[in-house]
Amino acid sequence: MKKTIFYVIFFTLVICCTKDDEKVKELALSSEPPEIPQTVKFDLNSDGIDDISFEFGPDDVVTDGTVGYYGSVYPLNGAMLLLETLTDGAYALETQLNDSLRKEETASLTWYPSNWIFMFIDDSPEGLWPNDWSLSSTNKSNPYYLGLQVKQSDTFLLGWLKLEIDTKTGVIEIIDHEITSDDFIVVDR
Repeated sequence: MKKTIFYVIFFTLVICCTKDDEKVKELALSSEPPEIPQTVKFDLNSDGIDDISFEFGPDDVVTDGTVGYYGSVYPLNGAMLLLETLTDGAYALETQLNDSLRKEETASLTWYPSNWIFMFIDDSPEGLWPNDWSLSSTNKSNPYYLGLQVKQSDTFLLGWLKLEIDTKTGVIEIIDHEITSDDFIVVDR
């Protein structure tokens, strides 16, 4: 009887430890830094000049003795990004399906003419890297939308980008976009 109880306890511990090991492996951090995606540029108004660029590189802020990486969106050639100001900060990826975008600014929407960091990854003090890039957005799933204005001659075109962002690799793909010379546009797909 004592041997039977011993074996039951022993096998229960083995099974529990095996399941815990599997969970740890799923959540495991890597000692290798992530691959940094290549810069991607897009010409949205088909004038032969790139209007927006997604770039990745080392963060110039050292934390815990290490350097992390960031992903930024750069408006090019006079383009501007739509930022939404919330109580905890400003975000570029807050536009959503069925939102109405306008050229004029509001109390919570600002047109921003410079680069904006929207994605980052950093290792722990122990040198372990997370499996996913973190997005600076209150939206937590694909697709993401980015409002923008693109300069064409002396006027601005209003538009949006529909993005698929792979948080495992950091790769960004524009899967749809629309631009117009109107002062108003709806994110409709």
